[in-house]
Amino acid sequence: MRKTRFLVVALIAMFSIAATAFAANTYDISGKFPTGGTKAKPKIGGFTFNYTIADDAGNLPVVVKAYKFQIGGSRVNTSAVKKTCTAAKINAAGDNTGCPTAALVGTGSVEAHIGTSGQPWDGTTQCLLTLSAYNAGPNKVALYLDGRDTTKCIAPISQAIDAKWSNGPSGAGLSFTVPDELRHQLGLDVAVVSVKSTFKKLTGKKGKKKIGYFETTGCKGKRKASVIFTGEDGVNTPITKQIGSC
Repeated sequence: MRKTRFLVVALIAMFSIAATAFAANTYDISGKFPTGGTKAKPKIGGFTFNYTIADDAGNLPVVVKAYKFQIGGSRVNTSAVKKTCTAAKINAAGDNTGCPTAALVGTGSVEAHIGTSGQPWDGTTQCLLTLSAYNAGPNKVALYLDGRDTTKCIAPISQAIDAKWSNGPSGAGLSFTVPDELRHQLGLDVAVVSVKSTFKKLTGKKGKKKIGYFETTGCKGKRKASVIFTGEDGVNTPITKQIGSC
């Protein structure tokens, strides 16, 4: 009987380890983009882009350290916005108070849960961060995260991420790596679970030509957006989804 009990305990432990080992992040993306536009006559507009991250076992997700976004049938002209505010400037100052309002290109929010990845989340340790995106020069954007309100975040986060825009045959792309100090606080994992962002409709001039910070250039059927999420475990997870009409 005693041997049987030991066997049962061993089997439970084995299956618990297996469940933890096979648990993985799940992702979803959504957004809203302008319709219309061609390469010859692009349409200027703003857009929203959101995503969620979860663990398929209901635990704290693996922390994502790098992101690579692509929006089909689009392009970005950072030269449309003349004012700038870089991530280096924000981080040197400790906040975004020195950034010109005219450099702001987007806003949003970030929800992160804090604990140990792969383990149950206690439901209380979280960060609700304000997101401000600033034009940071040619093909760059500074993503500033503000969690200084300690009623909304257990760690006083105030830091900007240096992100890069790119334009290619598949559309505009945005990529960045999250610094370690934003992925880990107080010896714990900071796992982002939800991001909501809105980029403004902004116009400028290139010579005599009117250009937009964000433009749609046409696509076939439905517009596709894709993201490659790279976790701290080294796993790359690509997600592609149809988001609205062209």
